[in-house]
Amino acid sequence: MVVGVTGKYCAGKNALIGILKRKGYLEIDVDRIGHLALEKEKKRVIERFGSSVRNEKGGIDRKKLGALVFKNHKGMNDLERIVHPEMVGMVKSRIEATDAPAVINAAVLFKMGLHRFCDLVICVQAPILKRLRRALARDRLSLLQVLRRIAAQKGICPKSNEYDVDIYYIENKKDLIFMEEQAFKILAEKGIKENRNGKE
Repeated sequence: MVVGVTGKYCAGKNALIGILKRKGYLEIDVDRIGHLALEKEKKRVIERFGSSVRNEKGGIDRKKLGALVFKNHKGMNDLERIVHPEMVGMVKSRIEATDAPAVINAAVLFKMGLHRFCDLVICVQAPILKRLRRALARDRLSLLQVLRRIAAQKGICPKSNEYDVDIYYIENKKDLIFMEEQAFKILAEKGIKENRNGKE
């Protein structure tokens, strides 16, 4: 059983991931996998974006790289062409290496084609003002930087089902109990029973 979880910047998808992990799901964190892919492809990344994106140890400074690509559509596309194939391969390998139910944590799940590995996808949504407040408090970015990140995430939660996977939507507007109730109602609809011991 593989559940995909996605959502726009600061919508609260990590809160849902935490709920599923407590129920025995193995998390496949695509952001962390991205760190590994950046390190593996750092030569190509530096060739494309210049030595200014290096950190003190010679690796990639993700903040500096992010500042470049989030304001440059072509730059974002170029970066994705470099690292996404490697990331998809890593996700596939991790799914194949476990018998446990898994949850793929990925903001760009559909863009990367990771929905192909999922039995269902849950999109976490939250009011824009709540997302802005969380972003400013959590990441300590300027308002302009936050708005750029939000603007760069069109299509993350598709409204029409053009993909060959069942897509469900959860509203993050109350508390964790409300999210949990929504999540396990969805899983019940798919015939997946919740077990209090953390197993299906």
